[in-house]
Amino acid sequence: MLLLAAAAVLALVGAARAQCDLQQHVAGGVHYIVSPNYPLNYTAGTQCRWCITADPGAQLKLSCDVFKLPASTNCTGDRVRISLSGDDSLNDAHVYCGQRTFTLLSDANKLTMVLETLYTSTGGLFLCNMRLYR
Repeated sequence: MLLLAAAAVLALVGAARAQCDLQQHVAGGVHYIVSPNYPLNYTAGTQCRWCITADPGAQLKLSCDVFKLPASTNCTGDRVRISLSGDDSLNDAHVYCGQRTFTLLSDANKLTMVLETLYTSTGGLFLCNMRLYR
């Protein structure tokens, strides 16, 4: 089982290197959202967006167990913004930076996650997993 999970992460890492803007529908199982170049740091100036949906009536549970971004006051530097309503404009986004772990539950069947980094960034990395929550 652990070997299958590792293979899934490695497959996603390869995909993350190719692109980091993703629209994905989650129908079951575990899905991974990883920073570009994971397990290495992303490069300065990286901008990524993940738009995740599920079937109506379902919610999405996002767990980030590896999250290491440069810390900044009020997360004005490198940051991840997450809209639990799936708002593409991120008007209701929660903002994360620094080193931490967190678990979030979407308001409905959508979630939007954005990585925004400075052009002077030293880089960072994260590994999050997404599951259906009913």
